[in-house]
Amino acid sequence: MFLLLIIIYKEKYLEDFLTTLVEVGVLNSVVISTQSLEEALPINVPIFAALKFTMEGGKPFTKVVLSLIDKEEIIHEINAHLLDSGIDITKEKIGEVLTIPISNAVGRKPYMEIK
Repeated sequence: MFLLLIIIYKEKYLEDFLTTLVEVGVLNSVVISTQSLEEALPINVPIFAALKFTMEGGKPFTKVVLSLIDKEEIIHEINAHLLDSGIDITKEKIGEVLTIPISNAVGRKPYMEIK
């Protein structure tokens, strides 16, 4: 079993990533709104309040998608679907797709069927 971790840096690609997950059969995902260190430091650590971090293009955006999967090869299917949609995550800072081995889990099955 593996944890599929997807970090999305550009808002316009969120729908593409979520659609791709459905197309490859990963339906039990959780989408989390997150905050980058660049955003959090000036707000939460006063010593950094005066620092200005350069951010590409307007307001920052980060979403994290988590899913339990049973085969780590799904990462290649996800990448292929994204490439078919004209999205090459290796070219721009669009996002990252990772798998992390999980030795034990209790709860849902890795794949949930739509009923």
